[in-house]
Amino acid sequence: MGALNEERNLGSTAQRRGSGTWMEVGSHGKCTVVLYFSRFGKPLQTHHKVVLDLDAKAIARIKDYKFGGPYDPEHNHSGPLFFVPDDTLLLDEVACLGIRSPSDLYGGGVPHLFVKNESHYPWLGRS
Repeated sequence: MGALNEERNLGSTAQRRGSGTWMEVGSHGKCTVVLYFSRFGKPLQTHHKVVLDLDAKAIARIKDYKFGGPYDPEHNHSGPLFFVPDDTLLLDEVACLGIRSPSDLYGGGVPHLFVKNESHYPWLGRS
């Protein structure tokens, strides 16, 4: 999504969600960075998976968050999550994951599949 989103997402303080409430998490928060493989994403080649994994680990290191590996909906995470998806997400995926703002996601969300390829489409935090 561009340098502005990367700068905002990699900042030392981000507004985060936790147990249904909003909270401020600074550089020593207990957020966990997780990889998310979208159900609508194209299958990734091995080298793309490696790069995505390295990107997520770098984000965790920069933000001083934990790295949780691939997202598992069965795992009960003890704190808020920061998602690093393999592709732009659909807004229904965003809602199902509990992503409430761009600060919970490295990337963006769009309302329809055909919009995923539109590079100029902004983050949509509303329906």
